Amino acid sequence: MKEISFRRTTESDLDFLYAVYRSTRINEPGISTWEESELETFLQHQFNLQHKQYMANYPEGEFSIILVDEDS
Repeated sequence: MKEISFRRTTESDLDFLYAVYRSTRINEPGISTWEESELETFLQHQFNLQHKQYMANYPEGEFSIILVDEDS
């Protein structure tokens, strides 16, 4: 059986969190045909805004990464 654990996010996780965010947005209708540089700029900007909003609006929130079969 797989062991699942959670680890609080840190600033060092931002590249990983962006990669996850990007993977969920990359094929959206309307932006999937953009030039790579435009797409990257747009998605990075959107991610940064979302992250700032979450941190500002949920200061007591717990943001975690789910780990499967890894040490915390």
